[in-house]
Amino acid sequence: MKNNLLETRISSIILMTPKCDLHLHFGGIVSPRSLATAFMCKRGNEFQSFLGADRYNRYLRFTNLYNLIADGKIDNAFFSFESFENFVSSFSFINRLFDSPELLQLLANDLIGYIRQQHITYAEITLSPLLYTQNKMTTIDFFRIIVKTFNAVDINVKFIIDCAKSTPIDEAISLIDLANKELKGMLCGITLGGRNSGDLLKYIPLFNFASDIGIAKSIHLGEDSNLIGLENVISLLHLDRIAHGIGIHNSTKLMQMMIAKNIALEVCPSSNISNKLIKTPNAYFADLFKLNIPIIIGSDDPTFFKTTITKELWYVFECLHFSEKKIYELLSWAINAFK
Repeated sequence: MKNNLLETRISSIILMTPKCDLHLHFGGIVSPRSLATAFMCKRGNEFQSFLGADRYNRYLRFTNLYNLIADGKIDNAFFSFESFENFVSSFSFINRLFDSPELLQLLANDLIGYIRQQHITYAEITLSPLLYTQNKMTTIDFFRIIVKTFNAVDINVKFIIDCAKSTPIDEAISLIDLANKELKGMLCGITLGGRNSGDLLKYIPLFNFASDIGIAKSIHLGEDSNLIGLENVISLLHLDRIAHGIGIHNSTKLMQMMIAKNIALEVCPSSNISNKLIKTPNAYFADLFKLNIPIIIGSDDPTFFKTTITKELWYVFECLHFSEKKIYELLSWAINAFK
């Protein structure tokens, strides 16, 4: 009972405290009704082709798919993961459903609602444009919908473009160039996410271009591969932040580089635990917070990992026995981490 009362009190404090979320993916917030609507837009042969035969046959037994999804009754079919690879497949599958301006607007509205409900006064939202522009939208259409939507609301956001590690270098540079023109001052950074696709040093021209146009640089590391040889990646890509960085605390050399270069580490507890990337979560996060580097707590993909930025901060408070003062320090670190 005492712990429940403590959780209620601290969570209420965290929820109502103005805060930022710097690791938050567009499409990581999707309401059941938005998901149901997107599914229902795929009808007949198109629906079967999009889902694939196995999934299509599985859902045929439901007589009212919309209500089942909208009520969250088959939530686990979409948001339960056995591995990082499984998560990436699910995230891509779901977000590719939102392939029209009308459906994209639903995702944007879900995200805006989350930001307001969580009292997030500043958010940096990671966009993956190539997920949504395979069929009915161009990349320019995508960016213009984003700009129009977020300029019309009273929330403070900027955007990071995820070029994905599988994107050819020339396409990645063109994407960032277009984003810089279309987002009209709302572009603040680039990142490389998704599955590892080999030598990351091939992206040096992309990160040099990012430096030239004055935006920050980050990369998702440690989610699906070891950290061998990443000293050159951190050094030559001139990183400002590292997302996740699973296992990075085990490398003295990498830690020394991060300290020397003041590189912040983004930590998303629920994401890493759900993807089974960490065997002993409490001990792992305790080790991270002993390090002399800036730590940023992010919510990553809240719908997929059944979390919020408030829950992530409560987790840190609980498992690491932080003081309320330390929680406020975490909130302030995040605000200053990505200039």
